[in-house]
Amino acid sequence: MSKIFVVSIDGPAASGKSTVSRLLAEKLKCSWLSTGIFYRGLAFLVNKLQADPSQIKDVLSLLKKQDWEVKMSLKETSFYYKKTNYNLDLKGEDIGALASLLAVNPDIRLALLDEQRKMKHLAKNFFIAEGRDCSSVVFPESNLKVFISASLEDRAKRRSLETGSSEILVKTQQKQRDKQDSLRKTAPLEIHKQALLINSSLYSATEIVDRLYTEIQKLLQTKK
Repeated sequence: MSKIFVVSIDGPAASGKSTVSRLLAEKLKCSWLSTGIFYRGLAFLVNKLQADPSQIKDVLSLLKKQDWEVKMSLKETSFYYKKTNYNLDLKGEDIGALASLLAVNPDIRLALLDEQRKMKHLAKNFFIAEGRDCSSVVFPESNLKVFISASLEDRAKRRSLETGSSEILVKTQQKQRDKQDSLRKTAPLEIHKQALLINSSLYSATEIVDRLYTEIQKLLQTKK
């Protein structure tokens, strides 16, 4: 394949988009990018280095340091700080809430946009990007646009099992995060008009991956 085939997968927190991205990447034998890890990674740096999240200049200065990086593989997108993988530290809802708060700022989004787009150049044949604005902002040229949703109850249950937090607490946090992500002026969480809509409360991750794989094959056939 001479040109990279890009699949963009958007959706709210814990909708299952990361699991689908990972399984689809394994099926296509390609790397996948979770764009949200840039914001979670930044939130981690703000906490670890005790920066004031309200001081945007200070937050942006953290991005200019050369001691963090994002790496992709078939299994996951990883965040490294001083060559140590901190993925486990990024999964909590507290980090997610701070990441969502930071993502509201247009200067932060712009600063991270180029870093996210650079990851595509590391891909071969296929490239999968998941997040909240991949179809509309980060990779608008994507060949297949997907939006994965799920009921708030299912999303809270998934994240609760993942983090060990109570479902009630996670549900409250996710409601707030959904509101922040949807109402922000810059690159809000929204469904692209060309996106394939899938409710992961109705289908297993494997079923969704099979459907997306079929859609990809159809699109590849039309290009021949």
